[in-house]
Formats: sequence, C-alpha cells, structure tokens
Amino acid sequence: MAEPLPKDQIDDPDLRRIFQRFQKTAEERRTREAEEGRTEPSPPAKIIQLPLWPEPVGGAPNSFLRSALFAAIQGKGRKQMKRELLATMQGVTVRFTGQQLDQSDLDVWEQSVHLARFNPVGNICCFTGYAFLKALRRNTGNAEYQWLDDAIERLIACAVIIQTGQKEYVGNLIGSCLRDKATRRYRLAPD
Repeated sequence: MAEPLPKDQIDDPDLRRIFQRFQKTAEERRTREAEEGRTEPSPPAKIIQLPLWPEPVGGAPNSFLRSALFAAIQGKGRKQMKRELLATMQGVTVRFTGQQLDQSDLDVWEQSVHLARFNPVGNICCFTGYAFLKALRRNTGNAEYQWLDDAIERLIACAVIIQTGQKEYVGNLIGSCLRDKATRRYRLAPD
C-alpha cells in the first residue's frame, strides 16, 4: 500500500485545501477531546433486541394479555378513558388513557412487534399494508386499509402506565408511523 503524500507534495490546489481542512478538523477534534478529558473513544451503545420467537408464534407481555388493556368489545362500543385502572394480574397495575382498545388493536400491535423482533429496539419497521393485512388474514380493500390506519392511530394516541413494583413504563404502544397513501408502505416505530 502506498504511503500518503505530504501536503507540500500535493500539486492540485483544490485537493491540497481539502487535505488541509481535514487535518484542521482532526486536530480540533483531538483538542476538544483532550479538554473534555476523553482519551479513548466512547464505548458503543448497548444494543437491545426483543427475544426471538418462531414465525408462526406471536409474542406479547403477560401484563398486556392478562389485563383488560385490549378489551373483548365490538369496535363501535369504544369508551374514552382517562387514567383508568384496568383489571390486572397480581403485582402489575395498568392504567390507560385514550380511546378504548379492542382485540383487533391487539392483533395490529402484536403483528407490529412480530415484524420488529429481528431489529434492535428503537429501529424503524417497514412493511406494506398489503403484507400486513394478509399476515392478519384480512382482506385488502380500501375499508381494511382504513381499519389498519385507524388501529395504528389509536395505538399511537393512547397512553399506558404499566407498574410492577417500583418500576413503571409510561408511554404509548406505537411511537410513530409514516405512511405513504399512494404506495401503502408504512414506516413504524414500535416503541
């Protein structure tokens, strides 16, 4: 491998300026790190990943499944709730704010988590509405896409407080969603 040319041996003036800027930036960074007391690079962030499970199996926390978070109701009978204490299992309390969720919302949440399981927590999950609906064994007409959009919006808009002992999770069930109405592609942050 050839050694790099010293800057005084670079004939091209544009290339010489780029090389000088690069050296200046590197020197400023070394100075800044020395002032901050850093001598070694920061350790890489710990990557957290969901436990893996087989393709035909779903995964959800017991606190979701054993509480009334996803009620056995018809969608038309949804209530608006504010910090309502839901029936829970021992040691876990669940409070909920938002439009009441039903079993079909659980299907959407579980499929979102199922798709995201191979990625580190916090990564974006991309899918087509068609594939998502087919995975849920649903039709793919306009009404079904609207149903999917509505369910995702409910999961984003709600707030849950799940407490076990002295620890609490406070947040929504899906962080955000970017959807392209023309291509019916979704970019979901499961949270």
